[in-house]
Formats: sequence, structure tokens, C-alpha cells
Amino acid sequence: AFNKGLVLDIKAAEILQNKGIDTGFISKKHTEYLPTEYFFDYKTAVPACCYSDIHDIKIKENAKVLSVYRYDDKETPSSYIYENENGQRFMVFAFSVENILPRSADLLSYARGQQLVDYAKWLGGEELPAVCIGYPMLYCIAKEDEKTKAFAYFNCHADEVKNAKIKLSFKAKNVKFINCIGRYEDNYVMIDCIKPYGFAAFTTEV
Repeated sequence: AFNKGLVLDIKAAEILQNKGIDTGFISKKHTEYLPTEYFFDYKTAVPACCYSDIHDIKIKENAKVLSVYRYDDKETPSSYIYENENGQRFMVFAFSVENILPRSADLLSYARGQQLVDYAKWLGGEELPAVCIGYPMLYCIAKEDEKTKAFAYFNCHADEVKNAKIKLSFKAKNVKFINCIGRYEDNYVMIDCIKPYGFAAFTTEV
């Protein structure tokens, strides 16, 4: 797992650090404030959820801060990336996933989704094979063999997903759609509609 990079919450980063695996973590202190999270790459501020288990953290100087919590004229890192001396790479969030609402902005904001997509290659060494931005409750399951890739998209929300645009990192051939109407153009798969709590899928030769 370490060869492909890891995305960690602050509790996991602390556990690994205490076991001798350098994640860039130094210390944390729980805060009761309800801050705004500011993402530097996107110049976007997102209010933190009122149930968020967030922390003031201290990290190593060579860690790169991607976003910060802001409250009472104070800033503290809310997410960062870090590569240790062994070449192991981490993206770390300054909240504990086990004590956070599954649908909170901390996890599902547009900025968080874009952040994960943008740094996937840095973490794992290659781009994600399929990316659909703008639908936080649309979940993808992918599988491949030597000749075929398959992608299923599950809409876990009460609203329809209309005109989903999925960017592929590879040239697709003979795209076939399952339970949906779609088309393939210029390395993008377009799906007209995914019904509430429904799914759509497609396969492609490579």
C-alpha cells in the first residue's frame, strides 16, 4: 500500500507516526471552533460541518499545506501532502473520519473532490482512469483485465445525475453502455441520466 501512496485522516497519521512511519505529523489538539476551510489551489472557502472532529495540528516544515482552517484570525493546516525519506507519500486531513458525518462538507465538498483528483497522480504515480467531477454522491467501482475495463457509477442521492461527463485517462475502444444512454467523444464518456439511487455502467476495450 505504501508504494502507491496513502490518504489518511489525522488519527491514522498519528498511529503510523507513533509506529515509526514518518507521515509528517508532529502533534494535534482537538478544537471546538467551527472554522472555514480555505483551499489555496482553488481560492475557495468551505464552512466546516458543525459535527466535524477537527484538530489544530503541527506538521513538519517540509510538508506542503494544501488547505487551512481559519477561525478567530488564526490559521492551522487542514490538509497537507508529505513525502518521507523512504519515498513514501501521504495526503493527510486534519479531522478524524470515524467521528464525522458521512455527508459532511469536510468529505464531500467540490473542493475536496477536486483536491483528491488533482493529487492522485502525485500519490500513486498515475492518473485515475476515470474522473467525474461535480457529483459528490456519485460513487464509482472499476475493474479491469488485459483487454477490458469496466466502470459502474452508483448515484447515492435522491436527485438525478444529468449529463455526467467522465474524463478517461486512456483511449477507449468499442464503448458499451449498461442501464443508461451515453456516448464517447474525445476521451470523455457522457451519460445522459442516472436515476436517484440508480446506477449506470460502461465497458471499453483497451
